[in-house]
Amino acid sequence: MKKIGIDVDGVVANLNDKLLELANEMYYYPNPYYQRKLKKELKTSDIITFDYTECTPLNNEDMREIFKVLETEKALLELKPLKDAQKVINYLHNFFDIYFITSRAKYYANAEEQTFGWFDKNKIIYNKNNFFFDNKKAELSKNLGISKFIEDRAEMSIILLLSSCRITRSDKSARAEMSLILLYPI
Repeated sequence: MKKIGIDVDGVVANLNDKLLELANEMYYYPNPYYQRKLKKELKTSDIITFDYTECTPLNNEDMREIFKVLETEKALLELKPLKDAQKVINYLHNFFDIYFITSRAKYYANAEEQTFGWFDKNKIIYNKNNFFFDNKKAELSKNLGISKFIEDRAEMSIILLLSSCRITRSDKSARAEMSLILLYPI
């Protein structure tokens, strides 16, 4: 069976909405624990790059605080699946060996627990043996013999493409609401 790699955040799980919610709660609305840094409520249309520090007044320390809240409050379990993600991925299992590769472990100490809990909660089929928490997606994809990959981040798509993976981008704009779309090889 052919192998396909799939990123998690931005492809299957809607992390962006939760990041916006937390950024606004922590840095726009009155909050005794954080200094107000945002002059207006952040919206999806404000996020025009992958890195929030490039398109908002938030800095790296602010983003670390947001990721810390995601981790300690187990907020990854609350993420909504992107439109049709569950239906499409469960269908793809009929034709492909699916490998999920995510960089989550780089940001969250309890990434595996929250991620597997989220997949179970949302009834998305996965195999723990085909799930990798690694930010070296291109190297891992090549070693596993993955020839197709669904990725939302442009920079990572280029790296994967250079490593001989055929890429399907799942975004309509930089970080707008994304729908999972499967295209045939480029």
